[in-house]
Amino acid sequence: MRWISATVLVAGALLAGCNHASPEVQQDARKAEAASKEAASKAGAELQKAGEKVSEEAKKVDAAAKPAAEDLALTAKVKAKLAAAPKVSALDIHVDTHDRVVTLSGTVDSAAAKDIAEGLARHTSGVKEVLDQLQVGAATPGATPSASPVS
Repeated sequence: MRWISATVLVAGALLAGCNHASPEVQQDARKAEAASKEAASKAGAELQKAGEKVSEEAKKVDAAAKPAAEDLALTAKVKAKLAAAPKVSALDIHVDTHDRVVTLSGTVDSAAAKDIAEGLARHTSGVKEVLDQLQVGAATPGATPSASPVS
């Protein structure tokens, strides 16, 4: 961009300051000035295109990040409910959310605590489904999770 500006300045100086320059020099200066203006115009158009492309890509990134942010918010809501529940040990329950499906895993002390945790997750606004992988007492290897759709 600097060389374009310099060329325009030189061409302008030749035209303005050299009234006694030969017609060929004046014509060359006009051609250089026109070429510089055209190059500047093309560069501006390319920058405009690049800016539009960056804007489009930023919108795509924003659209892709939104579901992840919503999932993080749901995880936080469920964890907060579990932490506030007196009969549930929230420290032993892991919460993961993907596409508004909450997965509960870990170990709870009783079947009642398991039911409470699942119910709290299921009744959290925005949760589509709860996958209950909680174990009562000691964890049992190879246990199959049960799906509980939100109604």
